[in-house]
Amino acid sequence: MSHVGVVGHSRGGWAAIVACRRDERIKACVNEDGNAGGQGLQYPGAGTPKQSVLYVEISPVLKPGTTQDDWIVLKQLNMTAEQWVQQWHDTVNKEFRSFPAGGYFIELNVPSLVHYSFSDEVHLQVARDGAKDKEIEALRDMQLTEDITRTFLDEVLNGEKQDFLRDNANMTVKRFTPVEHSSTSQ
Repeated sequence: MSHVGVVGHSRGGWAAIVACRRDERIKACVNEDGNAGGQGLQYPGAGTPKQSVLYVEISPVLKPGTTQDDWIVLKQLNMTAEQWVQQWHDTVNKEFRSFPAGGYFIELNVPSLVHYSFSDEVHLQVARDGAKDKEIEALRDMQLTEDITRTFLDEVLNGEKQDFLRDNANMTVKRFTPVEHSSTSQ
């Protein structure tokens, strides 16, 4: 089991982080837009993932068309969308600085991307609707998310350094380098 990675989208992204926290045999951890409630699901006894971590999110996190439930939660938290996003990014940055193997935090800046662009759901919906131009766009968006994940896994699991994981018109990339930790347990 030397080349094992775990990938999850949405709540599956949270589960991927939990799996990495619990099983050091996993070598790479990918969270695709699992952004509510905390990047790494802090819970009693949770250790810090020892693996390299990729977190990919759609930017802006909350945009027009976000579900009514999300806005209700913001109201309950007494926060604006901008405050929540800032708090979210502060949390992600803090967690990433604690990951001993480092990793990548990538914000995707493609207007057509939505939460389900990491899956075939958007593609299937527009295909059912017969919107050929939207179908091509959905396939392009899904290909981007797949390319990011595949590139990260190739880099971490196969040692193949990649140029793809850097800022460009479609994404903002923040690389967190491995950090030195004291021998105290967390």
